[in-house]
Amino acid sequence: MAESGGPRVLVLVPRLDGPGGIANYYRTLRAFFPDRVRYAYRGSGKTRERPIAQIIRLIADLGIFVARVLRFRPDLVHFNTSLAPNGLMRDSLFMFTARFLGIPSMVFFRGWSKKGEAWVDRHPVWFRRSFGSASRALVLASDFRDFLQERLPGWPVELETTVVDSAILPRQGTEHDDSCHFLFLSRLEEDKGVGILLQALAMLGESDPGMDWHANIAGSGSYEDEARRHLAALSLEDRVTLLGRVDGAAKQAAFASSSVFVFPSFHGEGMPNSVLEAMACGLPVVTTRVGGVADFFEPEQMGWVVEQRDAESLHAALQEACREASRRRATGSFNRDYAMRTFLDRHVADRLLAHYASITENV
Repeated sequence: MAESGGPRVLVLVPRLDGPGGIANYYRTLRAFFPDRVRYAYRGSGKTRERPIAQIIRLIADLGIFVARVLRFRPDLVHFNTSLAPNGLMRDSLFMFTARFLGIPSMVFFRGWSKKGEAWVDRHPVWFRRSFGSASRALVLASDFRDFLQERLPGWPVELETTVVDSAILPRQGTEHDDSCHFLFLSRLEEDKGVGILLQALAMLGESDPGMDWHANIAGSGSYEDEARRHLAALSLEDRVTLLGRVDGAAKQAAFASSSVFVFPSFHGEGMPNSVLEAMACGLPVVTTRVGGVADFFEPEQMGWVVEQRDAESLHAALQEACREASRRRATGSFNRDYAMRTFLDRHVADRLLAHYASITENV
């Protein structure tokens, strides 16, 4: 049982100066946690390491984790992982270690993949004894919850969200004329839908040559060079700007200067943070039903839903968004109110603290 003053919680996270949604999530929430919630780190923060370096790092991280637990003596360890084979194998070792030390745990499955689902079905006993030992699991989509509860009936699995960093919100409400300013912001990978977006924009230029619009594509990744080639081949250089990776003030400015956010992903998303950020910045959203977006997104109020990998469907939504300035403004206002109530950093932190308290009160 937790001591008075709230439970002592150790949160295992990747290094916060590295890339990725988990690092961003806990960077954002750190300011809202009391001193009794502390972080332990795993990994090097590098996107790629040689296999032998990964093994050495894992052994070192396990040793550091044990020392941290023995020194801090937490009431609860909060693990964060992805339902992907590598992440499951690695983080199950930390779960077994916490179980051996007699420390209750909670696990938050941030990423998800079909390969991870197959891994769970191939190793049901390992999964049950490691991750299934957690007092509670958090996931980002109802489909993920249903998968876990089918494999481990009765396991407490609850829905959570990613987070909007209040620092990226515009200083004032965004106001635009009737011209349309599209924004895509994510890693530039093929399965994030960048190529589909460029095709749809080219179709928009052909079908409505007099329409006033511009698009910014923000992010970096393996598809960046291909996106530049595609942009040139479609003669979109005057209409589309590749911003590269944006952070801090540049990210804030990208949202503030936009009127529609576009995210045509067909990636195995958990809950794409950029969609939540765009909503909090007062933008209507054009998106596919990926991950946790499918659980809350109401196109009649929040924007437009399009089919995955379908430039025609995306073109139709972009065309409608451009033509309906009044709907853009009404939708953006609704989205801002919804996101500020649901996804803002302080609210997400409060929900996590409530999870910690309810678990430790019943230990």
